[in-house]
Amino acid sequence: MKKHDKLIRSLEDYSIIVILIIFSIIFSINKLLMIFYTSASFSGIDQFITVHLKTFLIDKEGSLGTITAVFIGIYFTVFSILGSIKIDSTFATLSNKNLKRFVKFIKNALIGAFIFLFFLLSMQTFFSLSHWLIIVIGFLLSLYVFLAAIRFGIVIYFIINKDIQNTHLNIEKEEIANKKNQLLMHRLDTFLTEHEQSKSKKNTEVLQHNIKAIKSNKRQD
Repeated sequence: MKKHDKLIRSLEDYSIIVILIIFSIIFSINKLLMIFYTSASFSGIDQFITVHLKTFLIDKEGSLGTITAVFIGIYFTVFSILGSIKIDSTFATLSNKNLKRFVKFIKNALIGAFIFLFFLLSMQTFFSLSHWLIIVIGFLLSLYVFLAAIRFGIVIYFIINKDIQNTHLNIEKEEIANKKNQLLMHRLDTFLTEHEQSKSKKNTEVLQHNIKAIKSNKRQD
């Protein structure tokens, strides 16, 4: 594999993690600056976390839970599809390594969705969004769930698009195969008919020969 292909593959595998780490570092550094060096910090970032993110998570708790549950159902559906892959499906053309990567990604996305759903369900029961760290964790979980869903949607789009193209190709191949079968059956039918006619003609000739032989024997007697 070429170096740029490896780089693209690495970015594809770790892009979501890198984004989460970047947000975590930005939020953490800003929080430390606010604690130790107030003048060097950005109050807007902290206000974004403690006000806007908190309000968003509280107001949209039900909607986020519903969307996350839908994602979980979709991931389970794909897992069931992977268990019964058709030979002509694009999934079947994936190499063992790529298939394992795809399954691992879906598994991680499913686990992340479950954790975020548990977080939303536990938000009002076990803890509140009064602590800065809890708000950041909720934001990072929601970001992971939606980024994973976007990546999953892109991958599935390309797979379905390839399957549609393969469907047209398979239809054309099936039509060609049917024409070949029809031609073969026609030739076989013609051969059998000619064989039967030849056999019937031969039997007739043998019968006529036997009749002539019998008549010849009677005359001699």
